[in-house]
Amino acid sequence: MCDGGAIFGELKLFNGHTLGQIIPFIETNKDTLVYMTDLIPVMASIPLSWVPAYDLQPHISLTEKEMFLNDAATNPYILVFEHDLYTECCSVQKTEKGIKINEVFQLDKLGFQLLLVLRLAPFQPLEIDPLHLQKAFRFEE
Repeated sequence: MCDGGAIFGELKLFNGHTLGQIIPFIETNKDTLVYMTDLIPVMASIPLSWVPAYDLQPHISLTEKEMFLNDAATNPYILVFEHDLYTECCSVQKTEKGIKINEVFQLDKLGFQLLLVLRLAPFQPLEIDPLHLQKAFRFEE
């Protein structure tokens, strides 16, 4: 959910990690969020030289990542990390030494509320409010 207005999106295909990996670009009235999936799984993997050993086509991954990061520094995008335990999202900037992290922050700063999505079957997602899940399983903060 977003407090910043209407949400629009675009899906782009990348082929280095796996063939046809989909990266969602989510546009609001104020921001463009990019859900990084496995193109850049954690903030520590932003440097261009970091390409996962398990990527099926690492040379394509490197090319796609370089093109994306240049685009992200120009536009600028907010990169949302799927696999990072400590960093929810960040922006990047172009420097003399390449693309570097610009700002690190949480999505709620932008007016977003994260929902957990469980896939019960293909194309049938179920959204669950994290507070209800916490109460149901008695998670400690």
